[in-house]
Amino acid sequence: ERAAGELYRRPGGFGIMGEATAYTLPALWDAVRHFERRAATLAFWLGLAYVAIGGAYLLVVGWGARLAADSAWSAAWPLLVLVATSAAVVGITAANLVFDLTRVVVVTDDCSVRIGLRRVRAFLLEDARQVLGIFGAMGSILLVATAASITATAGLALVAWVPLAGLLFVPLQVAFWIVRGLLFEYMGLVTLSAYQTQYRRFATPNIAPLRVHEG
Repeated sequence: ERAAGELYRRPGGFGIMGEATAYTLPALWDAVRHFERRAATLAFWLGLAYVAIGGAYLLVVGWGARLAADSAWSAAWPLLVLVATSAAVVGITAANLVFDLTRVVVVTDDCSVRIGLRRVRAFLLEDARQVLGIFGAMGSILLVATAASITATAGLALVAWVPLAGLLFVPLQVAFWIVRGLLFEYMGLVTLSAYQTQYRRFATPNIAPLRVHEG
């Protein structure tokens, strides 16, 4: 990104793609070795957050089930499950967002996890609009891609019941899941790159901020 400059301000073409190429296997391996301890620490805390959210969800649902069985509140059981599930989804989404932003800050600034969390907090407080804009834009694209993949899966399932054409079902399904996996990984990488671009503009005041426009 630093070598290529402001690609979005320049006309497209394969030439600028070559300028933006910065990854090699040796460089990637060195980076993995350099950040392995911090990456393991972040993964541990993310897993702990998952366990805490899942445990709280099970406790609330279990407590609600006992309460509904022993009282007249049985009609409120579906509402309790809906609220608890929604809260769990929001909690997991927030944990993933903090995890991604902390990874971006730790790698960009080459700092410790503790310092990275402090900088993420300042980043979220002072540049929340842009961060939430990136999150909302990429989240919307992910939802559309998920809906499209579900529709395509349903279409492939129909093909499986057609005589003779059903023989093509397995290779088509394998190809579809490979493309789907690559697409979703690419969208995740694009999201991380957008976060890093915005963080670099936040951390370096003399760089013009990247604005996320609505509509």
